Amino acid sequence: RYADEAVHIVSALQMAGFPHVVGSLWHVVDAIGAEVARGVYEALHTGGGALDVARTAGALHATVRALRDLYPETPSLWACQVHAGP
Repeated sequence: RYADEAVHIVSALQMAGFPHVVGSLWHVVDAIGAEVARGVYEALHTGGGALDVARTAGALHATVRALRDLYPETPSLWACQVHAGP
C-alpha cells in the first residue's frame, strides 16, 4: 500500500535523477551540517563556478575525516554522513 514509505531521502533524490547525493542517516547539529556542506563544495569547486561532481565521494570522505579528527569522541556528529552514487 505504501511502497515508497521506506525510501530514504537520499534514495529519493537519486530516483529523481541526481547522480550523486550526500545526506545523513540521522539528525545532525546545524553547525556540523553546514561544515559538511562547506567542505564538500570546497573540494568539488574547480574554479569558474564549475563543480567536479565525480569527486563527491572523496570530498565527503575527506570532510568527514576532518570532522572525525576534531570530534573523535563524538561519532554521532560525523558518522551519519553518506554518499550515494556511482
